[in-house]
Amino acid sequence: MFRHLLEQQLPEPNDRRDAYARHGRRFTEITTTFNDVLTGPGPDGTVVVRGTVAERSVLTSTDGTQEPEEGELPGRFLFADGVLRVEADDAAVEVTLPTTDDAAQAASVAPAAETSVEEVLDGEESLPIELDADGMLHDEPVAATTASGVALRAARSGSGTASWAKSNAGIAWDYDTDRANFVSKALHWGGKMQQRKGGRKNPSRWFRNSIGWWRVDSYTWAAAANLRQHLKNHRGGREISRYDARPGDVIFGYYTASKRWNHTGVVTAAKGGNISITQHGRKSHTTLNQWFKGNKHLSAISIIRPGKRS
Repeated sequence: MFRHLLEQQLPEPNDRRDAYARHGRRFTEITTTFNDVLTGPGPDGTVVVRGTVAERSVLTSTDGTQEPEEGELPGRFLFADGVLRVEADDAAVEVTLPTTDDAAQAASVAPAAETSVEEVLDGEESLPIELDADGMLHDEPVAATTASGVALRAARSGSGTASWAKSNAGIAWDYDTDRANFVSKALHWGGKMQQRKGGRKNPSRWFRNSIGWWRVDSYTWAAAANLRQHLKNHRGGREISRYDARPGDVIFGYYTASKRWNHTGVVTAAKGGNISITQHGRKSHTTLNQWFKGNKHLSAISIIRPGKRS
């Protein structure tokens, strides 16, 4: 039943596996489960198969360093003519409620949050990272050391921001694209960064707010480009090399397709340029290497160490 689907999807994971092998990494654990399965009639005599896909994989390098990646997301497929053919689109899995009074009373539908928050900042610089032929980061030596042998990189320590992010990766999303909102929550609730009330579009303001069911967060709270500028220009944040990154730093991704910083997450572990990231995305826990392998339009990163908490 899965033959057609596998034929479509197999080349990409095979290419990824071969690329990792050339970099001295291999998958030592891959687990996928399909839970809470529901089936129902789809369009044109098809059957819709829906469920929750939970995935976990571990990349292990030759020196024993491990890069875990895990996440959970809805799975939607169409089953037709004895073959699980393609992933279903949203229209194919919409549920039509009965129009009876009983059904209407049983249904409770909240207004949707804003699907996006406008990014009012433009003209942002992009500093591309050079990737190799496999589309992966070059492995480079760690930062130099002083004469006494003490690393210049600041010692990594526990971070409330990182701890909150790791513990709360599974919380509900407020936006269709929830990356910056999740990072802001981690900075506020975990890192104790205080909100700054004021004009919603003001780049120096940063706050969470709602009117009834509607999210009316500041643009700096819920849009990645604006959050980055707020941390740099209004919180005393510093740009950090990936070799100096430590838990609690905030990482941003620049996309060539959209020409903006529209991806962000929290650094939860870092060693020798290899960075673990917790985020609201397709995978809750991932790594910088897998960011680049999974996003062909990602061309640059920016790592900010937040400054002022007040």
